[in-house]
This record gives sequence, C-alpha cells and structure tokens, in this order.
Amino acid sequence: METNSVTRDVDHIYIHPKYKGYTDGYANDIALLKLSKPLHFNDNPYVAPTCIPTVNVSTNILHYPKNGTQLAVIGWDSIRQGTVNIYNALQQGEIFVIDNNDSMCLRLLIDPKKQFCAGLIQDGRDPCYGMFHTCEIVIDYSHLIILGDSGGPILQWMSNRWEQVGIASYSRCGIPGYPSIYTRLAYYIDWINSIVTSHNESLYTTRTRNRPITYNCDKNNVTCGCGYRPVQLPTSRIIGSENAVEASWTMIVSLRILNGNKHLCGGTLLSNSYILTAAHCVQSFSLIDPFDLTIVAGITNRSDSSRFISYVRRIYMHPNFTHQGNRFINDIAILELYDPLLIDSNLLLSRTCVPHTSSSILNNQYPINGTRLVIIGWGTIEHEPYVEPDILQQLEIFAIDNNNSMCSNLINDVQSQFCAGVFRERKGPCQGDSGGAIFQWTEEYWLQIGIISSDFTCENSSIPNIYTRLSYYRSWMNEIVNKTGEHLEPIHSILSTTTIRTTISSSSFWYNTNSTQTSIKKITYECDRNSKLCGCSLSNVVLYNYNENELLSNIIPSENIYPFSWTMIVSIRIYDHGHICSGTILSDLFILTAAHCFNQIDDHGNIEIFAGMDSLSSIALSKRKIHKIYIHENYSYNENYFHDIAIIQVDQPFELNNQPIFSRACLPNRYIITNEYLSKDSKLIVVGWKSSIINNDMSNILQQISVKLIHNQNVSCLKLIQNTSYQFCAGLIQNIKVPCQGDSGGPIFIYKNTHWEQVGIVSYGDGCSVSGYPKVYTKLSAYVDWINKFFNDTSFPVRPLTTPSTNGSLKYQLNMILFKIIIFIIFILIN
Repeated sequence: METNSVTRDVDHIYIHPKYKGYTDGYANDIALLKLSKPLHFNDNPYVAPTCIPTVNVSTNILHYPKNGTQLAVIGWDSIRQGTVNIYNALQQGEIFVIDNNDSMCLRLLIDPKKQFCAGLIQDGRDPCYGMFHTCEIVIDYSHLIILGDSGGPILQWMSNRWEQVGIASYSRCGIPGYPSIYTRLAYYIDWINSIVTSHNESLYTTRTRNRPITYNCDKNNVTCGCGYRPVQLPTSRIIGSENAVEASWTMIVSLRILNGNKHLCGGTLLSNSYILTAAHCVQSFSLIDPFDLTIVAGITNRSDSSRFISYVRRIYMHPNFTHQGNRFINDIAILELYDPLLIDSNLLLSRTCVPHTSSSILNNQYPINGTRLVIIGWGTIEHEPYVEPDILQQLEIFAIDNNNSMCSNLINDVQSQFCAGVFRERKGPCQGDSGGAIFQWTEEYWLQIGIISSDFTCENSSIPNIYTRLSYYRSWMNEIVNKTGEHLEPIHSILSTTTIRTTISSSSFWYNTNSTQTSIKKITYECDRNSKLCGCSLSNVVLYNYNENELLSNIIPSENIYPFSWTMIVSIRIYDHGHICSGTILSDLFILTAAHCFNQIDDHGNIEIFAGMDSLSSIALSKRKIHKIYIHENYSYNENYFHDIAIIQVDQPFELNNQPIFSRACLPNRYIITNEYLSKDSKLIVVGWKSSIINNDMSNILQQISVKLIHNQNVSCLKLIQNTSYQFCAGLIQNIKVPCQGDSGGPIFIYKNTHWEQVGIVSYGDGCSVSGYPKVYTKLSAYVDWINKFFNDTSFPVRPLTTPSTNGSLKYQLNMILFKIIIFIIFILIN
C-alpha cells in the first residue's frame, strides 16, 4: 500500500431505489457509500473531493455533457480489447461523448436522460470495466462516496477544474462498434443531495484545504529571484516535499550526462553564461570542455520535451574544494556555457539572486537561526525504495544554529557552511538534490543563500543537512562571472520593457566551408510584451545574420528556432497520418492557414490541431478538433492556387489568456495598408517544419529562414505568380540553394520594431532548393476585410496604431484630420 494512502471502513451503502441491475439495462446505476470516519480534506494534501455538476431548471440534461465533448476516464482496468488486466498504476484515457441517436448507442441505452455514450469508436479504444474485482471509488464528501471502474469517474475539464459528469456503468471492453455506457450524474443531483443533507452536510458547500501562501515577486523592481509564476507554499505542516507550481522556480536547472535523461544534480542560473552548482557534482568531469556534461533549463518536469539544453565549455571549481566521504568544504562550482541562454528573452528562464553580505562577523550568522527557508530539487523523495519525482519538488525547512549539537558535529567551517532542517521530521534533500538551491524570501524576491551540499537526511531522519553559504563566496563568484562582462544579481534598477531594440548577441555561429571559417552573428529581435497583444511569443526570436555575399558556400541553411519564439504556430495533422500543414493562431477559436491544405481531405473529423510545441515529436500542450473550416469562396483549385486562404474554427477555445506559452499572430492593419505596404527587398522570415536543405523532408524541430521580398515584375516571379493584388513572391534568387520555405499554410513574417506581423501564407512554388525560383505567398493585406468577418473589432489580431512611424500611418492620420474638417463644414452649412 502506498505511503500516502488513506483507508476507511464503509458504514452504510445507499443504492438507488430504482436500480434493477442487468434486467433493466443498468439504469439508475449509482450508489453512495457512507464512511465510518471523515477523510479530513484540510489535513491531507493527497485527498481531494470530486466536483459534480451544478444544474438548474434551464439545464438540458440530455446535453450534459454535450455531444463530442472531450472527456477523461480513470481506472485500474485494461484498455485493450479482448483482455481484462488490472494495473498497479492508475490508468487514464481520452474519450468523447457520442450522440444518443447514434445507431451504436441506441442499441445500448435504456434511458438517455439517465445514461450517455462515450468512447473512441473507430479503433475500439474504450475502457474495460472489470466485473470481478473490487470497484474503485471517487471521493465526493468527507463521509460519502460515489462508486467507479465499474463505478469510476468520467470527467470533463471546466477551464480551472475537473468536473465528474458520469459514472462508469458497463462496457463491451473495447470491442469496435460498442461504446461504453455511463450513468449521467446531472440527472441524480437531487437524489445525491437528499442523502448528503440527511447527514448534516451540504452538497454545494465548497470544502477546501487551507489556502496556500502565495509569494508575489516585485518583477518591476528586481532583476532576479522571480519565477514566471508566483511560488505557493502550504500553511499547514506537511511530511515530505510537494510539487512546485509550474514555472515558479525558473532559475533552477538540471545537470545531466550527455545523451542521457538521468538527472545528476541541481543548479541555478547566475547569468546568461554561468550556472551555479556544487563542486562535488562535477569533480569527476574534465574542467576544460567537459563534453559529456549538459544542463537543461526552463523545465518544471524532468521529462519535459520542450526545454533549453546547453553544453558546458568550462568548469570553475573552488580552488580549495576538499572532501572526505560525503563531507565537503568549499563545495561550490560555476559552469560556463558554450551558448548564452538569453535569459531576458525568455519568460521561462530567470537569474538567481545571491547575497551581498560580506562582513565575516555577520556572515556566519546569515541566515539567522530559525529563518524559514525553502529547498528546491528533483532528488529522491524517499530513501527506501528510491522514488525519483518527475515534477520539481519544494520543501520548507529552517536554519539551525551552528552551535546546535546536531550541527556542530557536521559542519567543518562555520564561515562557509550552515545547517538547516526540521527536528524530528524526515524533511530534507536526498540523492539528486546536490547542487540545488536553498532560498529565503525577502518580501520582494527569492534570495539564494546556499547550495545543497551534504545529504544526511536520507540516511537518518533526525540529522539536518549542510549547505554551502553563498555570502562567503560572492567575491569569488564575481571574479569568474566578470570574465565575460557579466555580473551577479541583484542590481536594484527599474527594468524598462518599453524600450524596444534589435541587438546583436555576443554569441556567434561558425560556418565551416572547405576549412575556412566565417563567423555569423546572431540577431535578437526584441518584442513589446507590455500587454497581451499579438505578434510576440514567450521568447524573443533569435536569427543568424547570414550575408549571402560573404558566404563561401552556395547553400543557405534553415535553422532551428529559439525555443518558444514562434508560439503562434500550430501543426495541422490527420489522425494516424501526421503533420500535413502549418497554421497560425488568430484567436481562441480561429486558425489561419492555406485553403489547398484540404484539397484531398473529405473527412474533416480526422483533422487535429496541435499547439504549444516546437518539435513534431513533442507532446502538444493543447490539441483541438475542428468545428468548421471556412475556405475562401473564390478559391480555385488548380496549379496556381488563387485566393489560397482558409480559417479553421476549433471545437474548444485555446484560452490564450490563461496559457502564457500561446500567442496570436498579428495581421496587417487595414488603416496603414498601401500599394507599397511591403517595400522592395523587405527582409521576411518564413517559419515551418518543412525546411530540409536538399529535399522535401520534414524537420522535427520548427525551422526558420530569412528571405527577401521579390518584385512582382522580376522574371523569376512572373513565371509563377497569377495575380499581384492577391499574391507576392519571396526567396533568394541569387545562385544559392534555399531550403523548402516553410510548410503549406504556414506564415511569413516581417519585423515591425515592436512585434512580428504575418504578411503572407505559404502557398506554392517550384519545390525545394531550386535556384532562381522563389516561393509564392498569399498576400494577407488583400484579405483583411474577409478575415475580419470572423471577428468583432475588439478581437481582430492587429496592433493598435501609435505614432505615425510609417507612410501608411501618416496617411491615415492626415485622412482622419481631413475627414473631421469636412464633417465640421457640413455641420456649419446645415445649421
């Protein structure tokens, strides 16, 4: 039995009075169990109540849940056809509500008001409900329980919680053509309520644990020590660590061995180029070019596929580092990275703050005895058996006086080490946490006061742990970080997010041709993220600054995008066939793509939209089905696609405001569109997964490439383009091989000083790497009015006009002045 499990005896069983079992098709298949003792939700973080539907007189029971709704079914049974296996680990599956009038459901349902159908009909992947093992249970209230596996829950996501909409009743165990039947909870609310209230409990009373304390960082006044989301810590006493809030400790990194997913040690981001960790974590690696050591940043789960991986150029171990067994002195090291992480360009990365305290008298009293501290890491959370968490763990402990008998026997140097833990509780770091951080809250930010060094807690629950005291080493850390012109934080300056600039990064890429190296700089395109506007992603775009005239090779390669720098792009896929086209997010419900993506597709029900990932093999943050596809009414399907534009309406909103990883593409502003909206030789960026240099192969990682606008009268463009009012050409027409410029339906962007604006859709061309032949793109400025039909004025994805920085915006403002003058003259004449 698991350590955190809770067992209760059943005091009474309430079976619905009209339940007759198999003879009545399992109608009214619902029961409540009254427990002998309450479960005490407030005192146990591992137990939570289920949410059940709230219905009123206007609720249509037959449509709760609605046809096609995506649901999650949970249980311990097998989901394989023809076998019934009971798993040790809890299983979960995704299924969908099936219309009650569907022929497969009609032959199984007895009463649609009391039951509903759900499953995945095509491949028979419906849950098996064991008929011979003990049913699983779902907690409803502290005394009463609803049955589930048979009896288990089927749940619907309600934007901020899971709601149980049904109870698993019976199934044909995954046989195609036979979906599963569920008891519809919305029908039984009154019956459940009558029993619950008879025991002096209220069905609609919200019973929650004490709210955790939220630590809100002052991100406007500090440059370090703040994660993307606020840290939350429980107010009640807990035994053991707990999961950290996603992206709340974005200064934490994982040290790993090359090509392995094994977490070795923790570390923190000192600056763009430097990682802070424990010396004993890296003592076995070569100090110069430790090729087998990598760091992974920007993750909360160790298994996250979307992450930042960097290689270590050099290890700086403290010159006086010594050890005897698991006792260490001067246990501190700094890792220099090959490629800076560009922390300021990514919301999922942040710097750690280190103390300024330098006085030797004060140093050995910092942190003060009894100070509340938090340790962070992915280390094992139990000693025997070893349990390695996937989610980053956090744990509250306290500073312990150096003179305490338990500490004095462990500390070798009170100047450079300190003691922390919790008496009489097994609370502290374990294997794998070494090198990680211990923090103190300063009311403005989290200050890293130490590095996890010795880990005695796993072996003896009464022994505290030893930490490297960072205030003692600030001068040494500064000396190393200053080698590349970087510095330690905090520096309490007001951050300016309104100054938008394009900067050359200090890092460069070496392009090797016939033993000759050419240094190619990276350009970082900074984005204005002051408000939730379109055209800016989670990270800034970083692009190699290729100069085709200086390259000795005749190939311009596409390049992997910087992680999360194009988060408005989605993958359009056919079930069991994979990626077919790209698209861009315009709003919660609408995706922009090319009409020709759907030429050969008759069944739109097999199409899925994958969003929130940079590589095709990554797990998508969100998946959506298609509700409807709007293809331009004048689209012509021939060799030269005309009006090649379409908008997809998804079945459920993306909820962009609640998902920081998503962004919206910006479209041209109708008020500044002129005939010369795109000037000659404009630099454009094409983004997509189809960017192989030689052929039409798909790249796993999203690619980007810089191209130029080609004049409509250019001979290479005239051979391809059909209508210059609705299409334009872009590419590199010199004697250079160019990759496939993006996927069909994908975007082509222009940088507008504060944001990226999508100016076209990838339509067609003469294939990949054909020298002298550009690609043809659908010109979005010609379709602004058509797209606007799907939006109201407030939701149309466009940046508001600011200053007359372009000829177009100046023309608009002059026209507005003239219009007001005319209105004024008419008003005078009338009166």
